[in-house]
Amino acid sequence: MKIFRCDHCGQLIVFENSQCTHCGRTQAFQPDRRRMAALEADGAERWKVATRAGRGPVYRLCRNYRTAHVCNWAIPAREDHALCPSCRLTRTLPDLAVDGHARAWYRLEVAKRRLLYGPIELRLPIAGRNANPAQGLAFDFLADPPRGKQEKTP
Repeated sequence: MKIFRCDHCGQLIVFENSQCTHCGRTQAFQPDRRRMAALEADGAERWKVATRAGRGPVYRLCRNYRTAHVCNWAIPAREDHALCPSCRLTRTLPDLAVDGHARAWYRLEVAKRRLLYGPIELRLPIAGRNANPAQGLAFDFLADPPRGKQEKTP
């Protein structure tokens, strides 16, 4: 895994960071640029890259970043997707209201983003099942049924 630094202050950050521990700037991975970036709010869910030299391209945070705090990826503002390329590959989630499922989902998403980092860094295409039903990737995160409830067989 590559070593990243905050664009704003130069502090060492890791791939999973969503905030710089030194300057507090929001951090996000930019899969289109294969790098972490410090971001500044630019109104209406838009973010600009915050560098020492000024402000850069405009992004939106993945919906799972904004609402569930299980993602730290950004999407170029010009794209129509609400989810980042990694989260778009998740097809099935267990009931997140069940104790422990949300934490497990977070850990699975972290592992999935680390898995996808390699092909992204090598500039290999990553197609989801929506784009390529025969060979595309899809992740189904399942859970055991609650204790005491047995699945009925026909």
